[in-house]
Amino acid sequence: MTMNREGNLYVAAHANPARLIVAIDPSGKVIKEFPLPEGLTTNLGFGRGEDAASLYVTTAAPWGLWRIKTNKTGFYLN
Repeated sequence: MTMNREGNLYVAAHANPARLIVAIDPSGKVIKEFPLPEGLTTNLGFGRGEDAASLYVTTAAPWGLWRIKTNKTGFYLN
């Protein structure tokens, strides 16, 4: 899982057969679902610097690396 600067949490969901990234706001409400075409999500995180609005996702079965462009900026400490 990872978090953006607004406090929204992005979580890998393995709801068979769906393969999703779920964005949850600070109150616990699901605000967005990002379906993946294949693979089970194993890790995710936002890029840094100029790429801070890209959400990177790794998958297994099959192995893969996905980049999802967002309009949000990831949270990170300098």
